[in-house]
Amino acid sequence: YMRTQNFIENSFIPYSFQGMETDDEVKGEGNSYTTEYRQCDPRIGRWLSLDPVVHPNQSPYCSMDNNPILLNDPLGTTAGDYYTTDGKHIGSDGNNDDLGYTVNESDVVYKSDGKTIDKDKTAGATQFTDKHYEFTISSNVVKHESSGDKTESLWIAHTANNAKDNNAIDYQKDNTTLYDQLTDQGYSTTPASARTPLSNTDNSVNAKNARAAVINVLSGGVDPTGGAVLWDGQDFIEDGTASNKYSEYSKVSIGTEALKAYHDFWSGKTDVFHVFTMSRNLNKGSYISGGFNKVYNLYSKGAEGGSIFWGIMKNPDFEKGRKQPGPIPKNAAQCTPPVPACLKGSLWGQ
Repeated sequence: YMRTQNFIENSFIPYSFQGMETDDEVKGEGNSYTTEYRQCDPRIGRWLSLDPVVHPNQSPYCSMDNNPILLNDPLGTTAGDYYTTDGKHIGSDGNNDDLGYTVNESDVVYKSDGKTIDKDKTAGATQFTDKHYEFTISSNVVKHESSGDKTESLWIAHTANNAKDNNAIDYQKDNTTLYDQLTDQGYSTTPASARTPLSNTDNSVNAKNARAAVINVLSGGVDPTGGAVLWDGQDFIEDGTASNKYSEYSKVSIGTEALKAYHDFWSGKTDVFHVFTMSRNLNKGSYISGGFNKVYNLYSKGAEGGSIFWGIMKNPDFEKGRKQPGPIPKNAAQCTPPVPACLKGSLWGQ
């Protein structure tokens, strides 16, 4: 690559080819560029680390698709930035600018190579992110957290998005984006393998549903959860009252519909904790007192696929300085704050 010439005596220009940062200390003058995500050796046109997103037709160390004159990659991210709104990866315009677009597949026009999308001739593309690399990781986390159900994936993405704005969840206010929240190991306990980019060659139903969910959030879609900020999957229905939820919250309340849907999904697939199989709870909803004198109460917002989703609200007993939780409210009028609509008919909101 051509090195940027410096005509100013005794000065240093830190940026060079394609806006990459020059790092002469690594391999000598002009022999190493640093991007936001990785390093490039311009002498051989190769990245120094593997591309985590698989491109079957080329080496994982290949940069700019072996065409640095026509294409650019100032961030060191990956090609693969056009999707349908249902999460199918269509292709790339070859310009690795970290942008992601949604487009109708029928509107896509390709360049003469038959592979690269012609951005100028493709009509109706809508940008949904300027952090495509983070989008691929967020999608992979949602894929791992979900059973694969389309609605469940959508609820997980919106729940995490709600949590980043909830001081009770992100009390240190460290998370400002959906990506921040989903990759926060104190929030989502997915393995390290899940916090990597979702391959653009993965167009399985689960992958498409995960991408579609994240696209919906990043595109400003309506939150279907009613403000959920947490969720649980298989571990909660197996652990029951041994779950940490019952020690972290003063009251854990599950509405009838949510409990039945959650129970029906896992019944026959795993050992369901006995409280969740009792007919009186399935008919009336499950109320179980949790940890005494805690700041918040936990209540179900709904259940989709293999997950149950939670909202939280201040515990009125804690507000009043009680050391033990008060009596179970007999009706909505006795609840402070009023019982959420999703709990009416449950043991807590009857």
